[in-house]
Order: sequence, then C-alpha cells, then structure tokens
Amino acid sequence: MERRFNFLLISRAARSIGIVYVTLSLPLYLLYLGIPVSIIGTLLLLMVLFSVAISLLSGMLGDRIGYRYSLLIGEVPMLIATFILFHYNTIIPIEIATVIGGIGGTPGGLRGVFAPGLNALIARNWPESGERVKKMGRVMAVGAFSAFGGAVLLYSHGYLVSIMGAAEAFRMLYLSSFLLGLLSFASLVFIKERKAAKKKHGIIDRKSGKYTLKVILSNIVNGSGVGFSIALLPAWIELRFGVPPSTVGLMFTFSYVATAVSSLMATRRIDILRSPVWTASLSRIMQGVVMMAVAFSPSLLIVASLYIARSAAAGFGAPIRTAINVKGVSDSNFGIASSAQGMAVRSSTGTSAISGYLMEYSLPIPMEIGGVLQLLGGLVYYRLMRRDNR
Repeated sequence: MERRFNFLLISRAARSIGIVYVTLSLPLYLLYLGIPVSIIGTLLLLMVLFSVAISLLSGMLGDRIGYRYSLLIGEVPMLIATFILFHYNTIIPIEIATVIGGIGGTPGGLRGVFAPGLNALIARNWPESGERVKKMGRVMAVGAFSAFGGAVLLYSHGYLVSIMGAAEAFRMLYLSSFLLGLLSFASLVFIKERKAAKKKHGIIDRKSGKYTLKVILSNIVNGSGVGFSIALLPAWIELRFGVPPSTVGLMFTFSYVATAVSSLMATRRIDILRSPVWTASLSRIMQGVVMMAVAFSPSLLIVASLYIARSAAAGFGAPIRTAINVKGVSDSNFGIASSAQGMAVRSSTGTSAISGYLMEYSLPIPMEIGGVLQLLGGLVYYRLMRRDNR
C-alpha cells in the first residue's frame, strides 16, 4: 500500500502543474480574447454546476465500485477540456472547454490536489486519524509544490509571446497541461485500494449524513467567500494593476511554495495540537481577514505579500480539516460524504458570477465581501464541529 502511495503523489503532482496553469491563465486568456469579466464569471458559474454533477456522481459510484475509479473518472473532463483549448482558437469551443473541464475556479495552491474520491480513498486506506492527516499533508504538500510548476508555466508565457504571439503561447502551454493530465491518469491506474464492503443500496446513513451536513453548511459559507474573492483573482490583479500574465504567475509561484511548506508543517504538528478543530477554523478566519485587507491595498507588492500569507494559512489548515471532515462518517459512506462536502464548496464558489459583475462596478467590493464570508466560514466551522471533535 505504501509503495503504491507514490503513484498517487505522482498523479497529484502532474495534475497540479497542469490544472493550476489552466486555472490561472484561463481568466487572462478570456480577457485577451475580448470577453468581459462579467461573462467570465458566468462561465465559471456554469463550470461549477457541471463540476458539481460530476463530483456527486463520482462519489456515489466510488462507494459502490471503489474510489480509485472515481479518481480516474474525474480526470476525463480535464483531458477533454485541455485538448479543446489547445486545438481550437475560436470563442465557442473555448467557452465549452471552460464549462466541461471543471478547470476554472479558485487558483489556490491545493487546486490540483482535490478530486472526487481522493479524501475517501485516503480515509479507507489509512483509517487512523493521525496517519490520515500525515498522508493527506504529504499529498497536499506535493500538490502545492507542483502548483509552483503551473505558475512557472504562466510566467513562461511572457517569453513565448515574443516567439509565437500571445494566443499561440497560451495554446501551446495548454498542450503541456493535456500531456500532464495523461500522466496523472496513467499513474492512477497503479493505485491500490484497501478492500472493504461495497455499498449495495441507499445513499448515506443518518449519523454520517448529520455529520456531513454540518461540514456542508460551513463549506457553503466559506466557499461563497472564495468565489467572491479568489476565483477571479488573476483577472482582478490585471485589471487593478495592469500587469502582464507573467507577473501574475510570479506572484502565485511564491504563494504555492507557502502552501506547500505549511502543509508539511501541519503533518508534523498534528500530534501536539490541543484543538485541531480550532486550528482548522482559525486558518479560515485568517484567510478572510487577509482578503479584506487585499481589497484596498495600494500596491501589487502588498497584495502579493498578503496573499502569500493567506496561502500559508490555507496550507496549514487544509490537511487537518480534511481529516476532521470524515471523522464522523462510516467507512461505506466516505465517497458520497466527501463528494457532497466538495460539492458544497464548488457550488458555492458560483458567486464568482456575481463577483464578475461587481468588478465592473467597483474592484474592492468583491474582495471585501469574500473576506467577510471566509471569516464567518471559520466561525461557523468551529461552532458546528467542536462538539463532535473534543
């Protein structure tokens, strides 16, 4: 099992590089093609709805046929979308790729890590909570360090422009994302999954459903804030400061390193934390406070410094929160529970559509709203989860 775990790390590394480049570049590419930021936000909303459907279906199938297969199914939309982005240069296919790929959304350091079935697979293979956090922390650290590669791809766009033009540079780098997606898919084939009784009927038992609902409620609040402030952040930076894509890529490069380092720290500190729930909640509260400060920051350097700090907080809290989120879920319901929790996050980030329209009116407003909601998300998480995790 341990040896095959390395294939999961390879998959998350390749996926992170490819999907992070697409997530960072797609709003900028759409802006370059002349699509208004309000329409970009709407496209991301449609992407969220499609992604939610795929996530829920994969989770339900995973409980019945195995979570490894959920991960494999989850790779297919990205492969289709990146191929379309490379092969076509007209608006309609690109908009279709944005929707079906599930590759827009939040450009965080852990963007390429999570996929339907991942949390459930780790929970099944490593039932003990401390070991689960360590494994998840390693996966997140590898994913976040690899996200550095996605940001470097975007940074390299600035050099390719002089050779082949802006549009062709975007497309050639989308080909790189497609090839990385193939590597991720191939690596997942070699993953092993601990045998357990497969679910034969029903969706989720009452106890697991009640626990999952608490996670979902907090995720909706926090995800709404992320949709307002993070989903269109690359476009926000370009509109606010007028910088090229390569500069945006450089900023996110440092943020991904911060995420990776803090994820590793979480795996080493989990055994001495008095209150993992409070730590996980505090990380969300800190992220909200930082984004509220970003809204009125006068320079890109200050914005970059604040966002790097936010990324460190996110990286530390994520593996701890992931272990907590399935602690009260029975073994046969890991798939549907983790998919429903992820679905809540993804669907609530559909507020990016509202954010796009608000950005045409006032750039600071969506950052402020997003920051407040993320702060509230941390408080709600602590209020709902502390009693079950004393």
